[in-house]
Amino acid sequence: MAITLTGGMAEYDWGIDGRRFDMNQPLDGAHEIREGERVRFTITNDTEMWALVTYPWVFGRV
Repeated sequence: MAITLTGGMAEYDWGIDGRRFDMNQPLDGAHEIREGERVRFTITNDTEMWALVTYPWVFGRV
């Protein structure tokens, strides 16, 4: 599953795959992952900000 971090500091408009994150509807446009499914993520940082991405759930199960 390819995910691209988008947005920027100018308007603090962070998003994923070009969709601005909405605190009122955080799962709007989310990638669907089913129970028991194994998923490999490829994350691209397309922002102008260097960002360290952490994976607290990397070995977890959905």
